[in-house]
Amino acid sequence: MRIIKGKNSQIEKSVVISGVYGEPTIIMGDNSYIGRNVNIAVPYLEIGDYVTIHHDSSISGQKECIIGHNSWVGEKSLLNTTGALWIGNNVGIGAATHIWTHIRHGELFEGCLLDKVSPAIIEDDVWLVGGYITVSQGLILGKKSVILTGSVVTKNTASDRIYAGTPAVDITSKIKPYKIMSVQDKMIMMDSFIREFNKKERSKVYREGAKIFLGKSEFDILSKTYNKKLSSGEIKFMQFLKGYRAKFIPKVCPIVGRSILSRILLELGK
Repeated sequence: MRIIKGKNSQIEKSVVISGVYGEPTIIMGDNSYIGRNVNIAVPYLEIGDYVTIHHDSSISGQKECIIGHNSWVGEKSLLNTTGALWIGNNVGIGAATHIWTHIRHGELFEGCLLDKVSPAIIEDDVWLVGGYITVSQGLILGKKSVILTGSVVTKNTASDRIYAGTPAVDITSKIKPYKIMSVQDKMIMMDSFIREFNKKERSKVYREGAKIFLGKSEFDILSKTYNKKLSSGEIKFMQFLKGYRAKFIPKVCPIVGRSILSRILLELGK
């Protein structure tokens, strides 16, 4: 077993790590957390910075699982990796959600036609709202797509759209998940975040144009990236922002598991 943990990352003592699918490798970025009673039974798990895998969740299967920066996996969720599973940056997975990469149980010997293994991709900024969502095997959920609580997703989702139901259908004509934010809108909102943070932490974060400065740390509002220094002030600022205000990605290694993503895309013919 090989476990590599970044700065301030934590694995609770009650986490169960199994070698049932081969000697496991777990790589954690900085300031990430794997909660109580999580079951990990995969040969390779890599997660980025500021990731939370909440209590009583399960990650299991024969292939790799990748989880990008700032992503959240709610408690009692199930991530299946019979096929490889790649989850992007800033993804929110609600409690008790199941994501599948296979459909397999009925006997081939008896002529069962439901037998398929396929990798799955959850792109950046996807939000599986609330929980109790099932994502059928081998799908691609497009960037910023939103899936409402209790849905069953049986088809790929398009970017910037919102889905609900069993099976989930596009309801963007009824509920709009995002509005267009101009650069000026973003500057004004970020200034309010900075004032709130400075008041709370008695800090000296400030903005000049599209750049935010905190000691030696520099955040770029337009690209939503930052030069990671891991100072205590930077960590507090990231933790303050990342829940729902704004999410920044490190300039170095912005894509977690890039090589595995490339292989999955080839496998899917993308």
